[in-house]
Parts: sequence; C-alpha cells; structure tokens
Amino acid sequence: MSYNGHTDAHWQQTAARLAAFVQGESRMPNTHSPDADERQLAEWLKKVRTNARRGKLSADRTDYLNTEVRGWLPDRHAQWQLNVRNLTAFYEQQGRWPRHTGSGYEHKLSVFLSNQREEDRRGMSSLTTARREHLDSVLPEWRGKYIGRGIVLSAR
Repeated sequence: MSYNGHTDAHWQQTAARLAAFVQGESRMPNTHSPDADERQLAEWLKKVRTNARRGKLSADRTDYLNTEVRGWLPDRHAQWQLNVRNLTAFYEQQGRWPRHTGSGYEHKLSVFLSNQREEDRRGMSSLTTARREHLDSVLPEWRGKYIGRGIVLSAR
C-alpha cells in the first residue's frame, strides 16, 4: 500500500528511525542540523505533522507515533503560551526586547515577537483577540512603535 508516495514499509522504517533518534538524543530532529540524516528525519516529521493536522494521517500511524515518539505533535497553543512566558521572563530580566542577532534562545524569542507584531499589524486571524489581550496584559508594550520597513521601536 502507498501513502503519499511511500510504501507502508518505508513509512514504518522511517518512523522507527525517528523513534530511535528521539530515544537516543532526547529531542526531536532539527531541520538545521549539520547531519544530513537528522535533517531528513526532521523534514519527514514536518510532513507527517502537516498530514496529521489536516486529518490525513491514519489512526494506526498516529497511534504508533503517540506510543513510540512522545511529543511528536506539539500542542501549538501550549507552545504559544510557553513562548509568551519565556518572552515575558526575558523582558523582565533583561529590561529589553530580544534581538535577532542574539544567541539561539534570544533569537528564537525575537522571531516569535516579530511574528506576533507582524500578525497584529496585518490583522491576521492566527493572532486571535484572546492572544492579543493576553499579550497586552502581560507585556503592555509588546507592539512597540512601527515606523516602517520592518523597524519597530520599543519604549525601553
């Protein structure tokens, strides 16, 4: 049987490789890894997650991943909340917004903040009213002052 151009055996082999990777490394594979095998697993997982979110992943495959690869399909709302908590802690500790040029962690927070600002500016539905209100309550200055060309000034 074929699934998205892959046989069941190929899917099962790749899923088993993913499970072994996660077991051995205690983390998910990274698409930016210097290791080609890790990048391939990360890209495969990305496609599987997309299929799962679209309801196109069979129950058997979902069950396998749920059993063998804990955390393979992260809860996006929980991740958003964690990013807000981390951003809030960074802002309170550093007294400034994270910079794109910062370390991996700081850069990640900077990208998250930039994305929230852009979604707000464009009125995108992914930044719901509830999310805007939450950001307003924990980080009243999160929007900064947009002056064009992607430049945002903060009050601090």
